[in-house]
Amino acid sequence: MNSPLPSAKAARKEVEKFHLLLNHDAMIPAQCYRMSDNLYSMVCYTNQIVALFVSKNFQMIPVFINRAYKQMKRFEDQPGTAGYRSLVHDYLCQVSYYLENYCNLDPEWFKDRIPAEISEGGSKAAPEYDHERMVIELPAHWKIVS
Repeated sequence: MNSPLPSAKAARKEVEKFHLLLNHDAMIPAQCYRMSDNLYSMVCYTNQIVALFVSKNFQMIPVFINRAYKQMKRFEDQPGTAGYRSLVHDYLCQVSYYLENYCNLDPEWFKDRIPAEISEGGSKAAPEYDHERMVIELPAHWKIVS
């Protein structure tokens, strides 16, 4: 169930801003849609969260947050993935924040499935996208090294 609170609407809008970027050409690692690619599972789990969120099936999202997080950590040293992993990390934190504060999920279900780093990450802002220049403004805290 969605909360009617104005702060819930703002948090949900921030999640929706992430949705626009998660599969953007500038963000996704090369070859990540190939089943043989190391990041394929993380991309699929993340996109499953998007689908569950859009369909308002919030109950199952913690399961996929956990799966996406494990895959994100598994390949944290893989070259060329820092931007996407940072985006996914902040997205998982924002979705977790939304679920915990504005959805009526069983607290034990939530706590048992979402890693502390994510559940304690707090609200995160999605990177800004300049539609005119077609450029994504990356947050300074991402510290992406080429």
